[in-house]
Amino acid sequence: MSFRSLRIVLQVGKLLAFTPGHKEIKNGTVPQKVYSYSMVTLITVGVGISVGYRVPDYVRLTYMRAIIQILLDSILYVLNICTVLTVLWKRPQWHKLTKNLKTVQNHNNIVEKSDRFLFVFYNLIYCGYQSYMTLIFYKIMGVEFFKQFAIEYLQLYGQFIINFAFYVFSKMVLVRYRSLRKNLESQVRLVRKLSSRRIVYSLDHLNRIKYDIYLLKESVDIINNLFGWPVLLNIMFAGLQMLVYMQGIVVGAFYTYDTIIYTVMIILWHCVITLSNILLCDAVSSEVNKILSVAYSLDKHSLGDDRNDLTEFIDVVKDNFPTFSAARFFDINRSTIFGIFDAIITFLIVMIQFESHRISTTGQSCGCNGTSEI
Repeated sequence: MSFRSLRIVLQVGKLLAFTPGHKEIKNGTVPQKVYSYSMVTLITVGVGISVGYRVPDYVRLTYMRAIIQILLDSILYVLNICTVLTVLWKRPQWHKLTKNLKTVQNHNNIVEKSDRFLFVFYNLIYCGYQSYMTLIFYKIMGVEFFKQFAIEYLQLYGQFIINFAFYVFSKMVLVRYRSLRKNLESQVRLVRKLSSRRIVYSLDHLNRIKYDIYLLKESVDIINNLFGWPVLLNIMFAGLQMLVYMQGIVVGAFYTYDTIIYTVMIILWHCVITLSNILLCDAVSSEVNKILSVAYSLDKHSLGDDRNDLTEFIDVVKDNFPTFSAARFFDINRSTIFGIFDAIITFLIVMIQFESHRISTTGQSCGCNGTSEI
């Protein structure tokens, strides 16, 4: 990912007040604050009207399904409001984050690939399945569909923007750690070559790498501060969505090919978006572990004061080990994936048992037609 890709994401997000603009990141103006609060008001009023139209459908749901649906609506609303207010109140941290990433890039002469077409590609997929969903449920519900779910077009796209912004920033951090590791590996090869000729090589270059380590650790902390709650809410929302749709498939709530295809698309979408961000966070930690391994291999060829400098460098890397977290509730790594699927499978079994018991006692399946699960 490059700053060009970041610029595109931020400019699109700025239109909806979900990210600051690329050029005016540092300070917010009065019109920008008014626009942000106006977006909060729009989302709040829109959700209120939407819920009013959905109440009759919610009443027909089972207690467990109603609770999960209310949680989904609440999480999505809180996610949107939290995102807008984070942009409004923490604008200087966005500026600090981009400044740190730019500094490390300049130190290491990093040439980044422009992945702006990746953003366009994901937008096309997003618009594609949203359009497909609109066609399916307009046939089922007519104009009532837009009364109940029109505001979610804005809400879900805002969720998509914040997910992609997190992906871009995390990818930029990964690229910079990878560059530091490659620079250190080149130094190791040079030291090995010189040591075979009994030539002493200075390790002064480690001071510059240490400074970059400090900046990247600070950048990860800023990302946690800016995206911690949105990431937590996104994981919760994705998990509940996959749970609802998987349960709908198992119990037969979706009885047409169109709705089944749409359900599979939604599950895959949430899996790809959520898992890619989690694996990216884990890749950053893995890259720093590789830096430590390279530093330890360099220790075999260092002597005297150089050994002290190397020991200090290793301590700096350990003390500034980057860890992504979801609002400090848990660290984000590969084990998070198993935790998510473990929770989904556990609750899916419980929901299926409740539904089976209800059908056996009443002789009726779920009265909803799947529209409340959009």
